[in-house]
Amino acid sequence: MLRKSILSFLLFISVLCGAQDINGIWKGKLVMAPGACFPVYNIELQIQVAGSRITGTAYHFSDSLNYVRENFEGVL
Repeated sequence: MLRKSILSFLLFISVLCGAQDINGIWKGKLVMAPGACFPVYNIELQIQVAGSRITGTAYHFSDSLNYVRENFEGVL
């Protein structure tokens, strides 16, 4: 009975809580397996959310001469 009460409470709270604001620049690293062209790739996402629409640019690079840039868009 206690488990059902706790689960119900958590589900109720999750419905009332708002989502995290993801606008901005998100950065990270992708470490490759030994033998890959570059041992570490940098990843950057520039994200803009307006209403239910999400747009942005994704960068994947090892240095300033070796990079990929892709635009993206979607609906939340």
